[in-house]
Order: sequence, then C-alpha cells, then structure tokens
Amino acid sequence: MKLVTEFPHLDDAEACAATLEAKGIATYVSNRHTNQLLQPFHRANSFAGLWVVVDHQLDDALALLDNPDHVVRDPLPSTDIAKIKASVHSGNLNTVISFLFKMLLAALGFAAAIVLLYRLWPAG
Repeated sequence: MKLVTEFPHLDDAEACAATLEAKGIATYVSNRHTNQLLQPFHRANSFAGLWVVVDHQLDDALALLDNPDHVVRDPLPSTDIAKIKASVHSGNLNTVISFLFKMLLAALGFAAAIVLLYRLWPAG
C-alpha cells in the first residue's frame, strides 16, 4: 500500500476513496476506526489517510485527484476491489483481536501481581 494523501476529516477521505474506487482503484482509509471511537470524546477529528492498496495505481490516483477526467491505465473490476478490501479488513480485524488479547493478558498479569504483593506485604 502507498499513501495518496491525508485529509483533516474522515468524510472527505471516504468520499475521495469512493471516487477512486468508482474508477477502478482499490483504496484503504486509515484511522477510520480510531476516528469513530474518539468521536464522542472530542469534536476535532484526527487525520485520515487515503491509501492505494495496489502500489502501481498510485500515479493514477494522484492524477485523478488533479483531473477527474483522467483515464486509469489498469482499472480493477469492482469484484476484485471488493475481494481486496475484504482481505485488508480481515487482516485489520485479526490485528485488533491480537492486540486486545495481549492487553487482556497484560491486565490479568498486573492484577495477579497486585494480589500477590498484597498477600506478601507485611501487615503494619
């Protein structure tokens, strides 16, 4: 994947991604889930990155941002884009699950250490 550009607002990144995908360029918007999680806590969005999933489509993506009439050299069929996006999202889900599992183990280890220290600490 290669970064095309960043947007200050998630909505702008998603709109641009939809435009590129309509022309046959597979995209990924980073920080989508972070923005959705943090939205209730602050009004300002963090930046959202717009990426091309297929590296050789970067030049076409940049050209489309400058000229909406640009013709993509090697557009992907929508079925291929859907498969690519499903694969990317599946990988993200696995990463999130792995992270949450590690955090759970760390929390359990910390709780066990507190209990152990409490039991071993001399009463004063």
